[in-house]
Amino acid sequence: MQPNTTTWPRPAIIEPFSGFIDVGSNAPAPTGSPIVWTQAETFQMVGNLFDLLTGIATLKKWQEREQDLARIRKLESDWDGLDSEGPNPAIMEKADLFLRILKERSPASPPMRIVLSSDGTVAFEWVKDNYFIQAEIIDPVRVEWMFAAPGKDAKFRIESFEPSSVSGAQERAWQPAPTAIDEPAFAFAR
Repeated sequence: MQPNTTTWPRPAIIEPFSGFIDVGSNAPAPTGSPIVWTQAETFQMVGNLFDLLTGIATLKKWQEREQDLARIRKLESDWDGLDSEGPNPAIMEKADLFLRILKERSPASPPMRIVLSSDGTVAFEWVKDNYFIQAEIIDPVRVEWMFAAPGKDAKFRIESFEPSSVSGAQERAWQPAPTAIDEPAFAFAR
């Protein structure tokens, strides 16, 4: 296995007054104070570096969300001092699975945060521009999605976990259920 090496162009030496340019030949050295100038293909490298750093930041966010779930799992009843329920182990198991599925299907969009509600459900939240999205694991087989934007009614959808076969191995995967809009929740707004 050969080491990963980068080949750089030879530096050019420019004499300020005569305009003499030596691009690495055996020409005589210029007199006076030469300027050494190196030209490299940096645009592509900077673009790749930016992508790499963005990827690292995104991976860090996924790790933080995994740590959030680990912290939530350790909470007990009355964790907030207001007699709230502790996390339901079955819901926590689905939250772990849900996070893995999100990471696999949408690796560039980790949730902004994961929180435990007072009734023991787990909510994943995203904010992008003026939109708020929440996916709440409401029981071991269902997730309720909420989509909200300023000046608009929130939209709700419920999806369920369904067993499916993936590569011959039995695994649970996220399967969208028919959309259900919660109209009564916003009847007061009319």
